[in-house]
Amino acid sequence: MEAIGIIAILLSIGGIFTPFAGVLISGLSGIFAIFACRRRNSYALAAVILNIINFIFLSPQMLIVAISSNESGLFDMSEFKYILWGIFIIQTVAIAVYVKASKYKEIKK
Repeated sequence: MEAIGIIAILLSIGGIFTPFAGVLISGLSGIFAIFACRRRNSYALAAVILNIINFIFLSPQMLIVAISSNESGLFDMSEFKYILWGIFIIQTVAIAVYVKASKYKEIKK
């Protein structure tokens, strides 16, 4: 699971430096992080935190598209907001899996 966590963080770092597709790469990183968070992998948790920072602070235009209800005159972005919300939900699920795994490990001790 360490390898999957390292892949997740490398994709997350790559997503930060990729201009438009960085948020989509962060979604892929989040999927890897979900699998690595089951074993309380700190790399996976760092990847999820970087993905959320990338999604909210470093890609504000993506966040605006995700929360807007108006359609753009140039591009039809109505379906794209569902993709962005899906990516955000993936990150939330990864955090929930990490928290659940940490509580399970505490109970097991």
